[in-house]
Amino acid sequence: APNEEDVRSGVAFALAYLGYEVENFLETPWIDGWLKEVFSERALAVTKMYHDELEDALKEFQHQAHYLNLLNILGEKLRLPEIKINETKPQEPAIEVDLILDVGNSRTCGILIEDHINDNKGLTQLYEMTLRDLSHP
Repeated sequence: APNEEDVRSGVAFALAYLGYEVENFLETPWIDGWLKEVFSERALAVTKMYHDELEDALKEFQHQAHYLNLLNILGEKLRLPEIKINETKPQEPAIEVDLILDVGNSRTCGILIEDHINDNKGLTQLYEMTLRDLSHP
């Protein structure tokens, strides 16, 4: 779970779906127990596996193997993006910003200019804004 240091440092989070990425997670007793329970229920109900076969499958960690297969399919097919949790506390001191918006007949553009205190860099800290037509998002 993300902590305050992760938020401050800008750590990115992504779906862990490769075996070496989730190895420690699978060793957690309650996770392993949950996987065994789900696997056992489904093995008996769906595959009609005998009790002895189920015991052998659990000893061979097939419950974890099926979970890893599912994670791998999700990770490869969904291509979920990394996420970064931004700090919600206001920056001290706040940076003043000027917005220049040029609205024309055929094109519109915008620029943000940051005004840092005790910083005489002029217009070097400006950012071109990406504008989009909300009727065609």
